[in-house]
Amino acid sequence: MVKESDKKVDCVITRTGDCSRGCKVHVKTVDGTAKAKDDYTAVDMDVLFRWGETKKTVTIDIIEDTEYEETEDFQLHLSIPPASRGRVGLAQDGRGGVPGCDVASIVILDNNHPGVLGFSSSEIKVEESPEPKPVMVEVVRQRGTYGKVTCAYRTEDMTAVHDYDYKAISGVLEFDHGEAVKMLPPLTVYPKLEGRSEKTEQFRLIISDATGKATFDDSTDGTETMSICTITIQGDADTQGWLGGLADMQVLNTDQLALTKRSWMEQFEELKPDGESCMDKVVHFALFPWKLICACVPPPSFCGGWVCFVTALAVIGLLTALIGDLAEMLGCALLPMLPTKSAKAITAVTIVALGTSLPDTFASRASAVQDSTADASIGNVTGSNSVNVFLGLGLPWMVGAFYWKLKGVNLDDPTDPWVMTGTEVGWLDNPDMHIRERYPACFVVPAGSLGSCVMVFSVTAVSTVGILMVRRSRYGGELGGPDGVKWASAAAMVSLWLIYIVFSVFTAISEES
Repeated sequence: MVKESDKKVDCVITRTGDCSRGCKVHVKTVDGTAKAKDDYTAVDMDVLFRWGETKKTVTIDIIEDTEYEETEDFQLHLSIPPASRGRVGLAQDGRGGVPGCDVASIVILDNNHPGVLGFSSSEIKVEESPEPKPVMVEVVRQRGTYGKVTCAYRTEDMTAVHDYDYKAISGVLEFDHGEAVKMLPPLTVYPKLEGRSEKTEQFRLIISDATGKATFDDSTDGTETMSICTITIQGDADTQGWLGGLADMQVLNTDQLALTKRSWMEQFEELKPDGESCMDKVVHFALFPWKLICACVPPPSFCGGWVCFVTALAVIGLLTALIGDLAEMLGCALLPMLPTKSAKAITAVTIVALGTSLPDTFASRASAVQDSTADASIGNVTGSNSVNVFLGLGLPWMVGAFYWKLKGVNLDDPTDPWVMTGTEVGWLDNPDMHIRERYPACFVVPAGSLGSCVMVFSVTAVSTVGILMVRRSRYGGELGGPDGVKWASAAAMVSLWLIYIVFSVFTAISEES
């Protein structure tokens, strides 16, 4: 091993045994990650051992530059020329995996290391005080200070909330050549209101995005791409005790509640047109009711996002029910000549299916355009539709099964809702279903044409996946490939969808007729 600043490396060849005669050996450098002319001066020559000589030194010049490079290596091969064979041999023939050679590896360590960045302390504790308290944080540069490097810094909330517990900072920190220590701008911890006590809170200070080939210290809190310092704000010792204990038992953070309130108000303040054109205003007023409903969902900063998740799920459920009813009414209005059951089935596989799938399609397209492959978009389409089916069918069926099981059925009562429904639909006395013999199976869903529709859907789905695989392997088309292939495959997929629609429509009509 040799440092780049040493400018040379001496390789000693040792001769043992009978040294009563002279001999020659051949040495030759072979590139590894280090390259001749750029990192070292190549050597390719014979070395003469005279009578009685046991050692010879081969000096290889190392080229020093001003740019940082990773640790590099090259090899020196020692071999016996044909004229000296029989006079001398190799003590380590084949070492390094090269037959007929003895191999030495030379490793070049670059002394122009830009350094490893990290905090002098990965955890800082600050006590509350009656006045705003500055906190100084030091960033150190170790293992080298060569060249100019920079890193970005920012604060991140944990239980402490910016603008309430502390003043957030962000920016770029710059180290000049040879500079090993740098102070970040002061962090300000705000005082609490008089008579108010809060539990111990924390926030993070993160440095990342280093330039100049610098890295980060991963031996502390962080990784090779970032370093983290945790700042803990401890309650005032004078207000601790039973009051401080009560503060630590609080589930809700008052500062987070204040931030949530402000964010929630901003959601309503943003209910304005995206532009000033007439079309922007028309679109805004058309979408205003939906924007208003979504603005009522609490921000995710409240209670760790659980309230937002549950509320958003409830809103989605209500909107889904509303869209389903509207689609059913639209189907009855557009298809008045068809029986109600057929109209519902046709509406389900056309209007409702498009209404639930088109948003996923747009989201998948955006994902595919931004990603290097279409895997995420395909996974989104298949996953979202699977969830729609499992929830759309499984959840109502589960509720129906529990309902009828708990309610009970009286087969001898013609006014029983279960008996009336079975008689009206036709499955109660269907000789193929044997409902009366199979009772007490209280929840009944006639399969009808479901099996044939699922079979056709499976065939079209497998065909679609086959088109995607062929297009990817043959044309490299993640998003369609060449224009001709793109439009042809799109037409083929639309045709498969139309085949399923036509089959489902004719099956629904023929089944009821």
